[in-house]
Amino acid sequence: MLSAFYEKLEEDTKTAAELEKRGDYKSAAKMWIEIAEYCLTFAKSEHASEEIKKNLIERAEGYIEHAKVLRMKPVSVRGSIEESSLEIDYIENALDEKVQADKQWIAFNLDSYVVTMYGVIEKLLTHVYISKTGNLPGLDDTFMSLVKWAYREGIINDHPDNIEFIKLLYERITAKSQKVANEQAMEAREIMERTFKELCANL
Repeated sequence: MLSAFYEKLEEDTKTAAELEKRGDYKSAAKMWIEIAEYCLTFAKSEHASEEIKKNLIERAEGYIEHAKVLRMKPVSVRGSIEESSLEIDYIENALDEKVQADKQWIAFNLDSYVVTMYGVIEKLLTHVYISKTGNLPGLDDTFMSLVKWAYREGIINDHPDNIEFIKLLYERITAKSQKVANEQAMEAREIMERTFKELCANL
């Protein structure tokens, strides 16, 4: 299992490096994010020792930092605004928080994981909205309105009821300081991790 993991990791990193050489920085950045996710997923498995787990988390952080650098390479103008530092801030913060969320999940800090991942999804939704429309979200564009827009556009496949569950769960934690039941955290994780991957596919 371990050898198969490292073999695939080596193949994927070569592919990402080739994309960089061809100047396809956007595709390369996506690939590095996928590789980071692959490392973090394996780090959570029973096949990873504590030493391997620590090494893979460090690698994932490095891959995400590299992806962020690639996304700062010159890109074409899209819509009425460029992919400016404002847009880069959204995705950089989201990816940084995703690493933090994965660490929280590995440590079984479920309450913090749910809150952090809500923030990740919120930032990625904003980033994708800017990328696709060329406009900044208006003040009346709440989290739910952005989710419904992404659902209508086919950017995410989750039913809005699932996202509503995450929103309500988040509000329950922050407003009432109540703990998250393990079953709720598991359901939230499944929904948010899937939404995260769908949004990353549209970066």
